[in-house]
Amino acid sequence: MGKGNRIRTERADERREKKEAAKKAAKRAQLNHNITLAVALILVVAMIAAVVIATVVPKIQKSNELKALHNDVAAKSENVSLNNAEMTYLYNYGYLNFLSQYGQYASYFGLDTTKDLKSQECNMKETEDGETYTWYDYFSEQAKTTAEQILVLYEEALTRGITLSEEEKADIEENINNIKTYADKEKMSVKDFIESNYGAGVTEDDLRNITTIQAISSKAYTELHEEFNYTEEEIAEYCENNKSSFYKCDYKSYEFKAEYDENADDAEKEEARNKAKEKADTLAAATDEAAFDAIVKSDLESQYTVVADSEKSDDDDDNTITETELKQKIEGTLTTGSAYSDSTDLGKWAFEKDGDAYIRKVGDTTVIASEDEDTYTAYYLVKTIYRDESTTKNVRHILISLDSYDKENGLPDEEAKAKAEELLEKFNAGDKSEDSFATLAKENTMDTGSKADGGRYENVKSGDMTTEFNDWLFDSARAAGDTGIVKTTYGYHVMYFIGDGTTAWKADADSKMRESDYEEAYTKLTEKYTVTFDDAVIAKIKPLSPNE
Repeated sequence: MGKGNRIRTERADERREKKEAAKKAAKRAQLNHNITLAVALILVVAMIAAVVIATVVPKIQKSNELKALHNDVAAKSENVSLNNAEMTYLYNYGYLNFLSQYGQYASYFGLDTTKDLKSQECNMKETEDGETYTWYDYFSEQAKTTAEQILVLYEEALTRGITLSEEEKADIEENINNIKTYADKEKMSVKDFIESNYGAGVTEDDLRNITTIQAISSKAYTELHEEFNYTEEEIAEYCENNKSSFYKCDYKSYEFKAEYDENADDAEKEEARNKAKEKADTLAAATDEAAFDAIVKSDLESQYTVVADSEKSDDDDDNTITETELKQKIEGTLTTGSAYSDSTDLGKWAFEKDGDAYIRKVGDTTVIASEDEDTYTAYYLVKTIYRDESTTKNVRHILISLDSYDKENGLPDEEAKAKAEELLEKFNAGDKSEDSFATLAKENTMDTGSKADGGRYENVKSGDMTTEFNDWLFDSARAAGDTGIVKTTYGYHVMYFIGDGTTAWKADADSKMRESDYEEAYTKLTEKYTVTFDDAVIAKIKPLSPNE
């Protein structure tokens, strides 16, 4: 096989991998009961940020249809119900949130945003022969799942006596007022603006009601989550019983493919396979990382013409790469954080045990053949089995968004910077306590994800945040009470360092255990509080069409 054919084959493989990754991402989106998203206070401001992709105002329904939207009950529990306008809001939120997260992969799993959702079959659910399942059905089911979670938790909130504080009520009204401000900026009536962003028939009162219900449900969700506590022994036992989530290894790998023509006979194929295996065996004989990299470099140089960065031309073919690109390919042989597995050939080797002890050591190598024996991959173990023992950090921040990131709410760079400096100065003029910073964050931050909690993020792992945020937070000189201003692509962050959190793997285990126990508790709540739906009413929902 020539270099050009080999490169085209590799690119075809890459396209297939991307397609499969897209499908898996979508499947995860469907299968996961994303309770957090469903019951979190979906702030109206956040909703508008997600809806900026909507460019067409939907056709306004006739007055009798609009009246039906508010008279028809789409979902109800014992003490609360959602009319179909509120259900329309949930439907369109789910639709637009899906596009926001997976829009770049939409075509991979068959969603055409320019066409009627009812006319498009959806592959997100296994169906019986002859059964039609459309994208409209998919988003209707997502809206029902969200509605059920909200109503179940709302009923639990009533049982527990959970209500909104005056401050929380004021936040909802502030967001409603922001809608009016945005409508004015767009030179639209509030009614038309709401319908264009949330769906025909949705009114200001609908938004106020559904966000109030969501806010109360969210408080019940938080209270339930905080009831679970675990000992060190329980966390360690959970980790041991779920190795694939916590145990990892790092390795280098490089594959050799058997090269033969389409019409090759068995003898020619066998010869090509033997050559590929021989190369892999030679690489697996490397005694250290430098030797491994040297052999990889030599093989790449046999495949490509390598030129200095300054000599690369647009006229060069695909077989020409720069020295920097060569270096990147060599660096690309390293895989870090490979999850524990006892089912794959690599996992069985990397995590092999003798009794209770793992036997692999740094520098161990192996060669693994593909099922058809057309590819042989050499592996070099860089780091043996480990858990993430790094220390997490706890921090509060106040985000002042840039208009380049958030055109609706953000400020020009100089104004955003000045606002951040003003807030830090105000904080320093007070008692400089964490509580004071939390209050300032609740009043000023544009980060809806942490606003309610005073800008707090707990157990942040290195790499979780943007580079600038991460570098400030994990500076070795950082001490409790430190403050500062950090600029990222999102805007200016006024920072307050709380201190160290727990060990990373323990934080992950605690989070997974908490979510698992919550799921179990929520299932019991669904048995306690019944939610019913009127599918005939829900079928009347008319989704937004972002790209008509």
